[in-house]
Amino acid sequence: MKIKKKYKSLFIIPISATKELTDIGWEFDSKKHMNNDVVQKLNNEFEMALSHDSDSYSGEGFKVDVFYMSEGEIESIFIRDYSDEFYMSELLLSLYKGSDEVEIFIPSMNDAIK
Repeated sequence: MKIKKKYKSLFIIPISATKELTDIGWEFDSKKHMNNDVVQKLNNEFEMALSHDSDSYSGEGFKVDVFYMSEGEIESIFIRDYSDEFYMSELLLSLYKGSDEVEIFIPSMNDAIK
């Protein structure tokens, strides 16, 4: 049996998106959506490799899944940080600090208990 390494979950979502934990995971709702500039910024910073399907990327210590709306705009980006001491999370927080378009959402037990 292969043991999987622990990871920290992060989401990149539009500013002011509502967040709800459902039976199938986190869901976000926003009148605003993101464009591919957000993915390009991640790629420029972390040199991500495109996986077999066109909505997943990976890099050293992390995996990224991009969820698109039917119009081609991005609804949310799910990031799994497998890095030592979760340093990727800190880099992502600093990369988008002060953004007026997106926010980094890191679920916690407090969010899940509501």
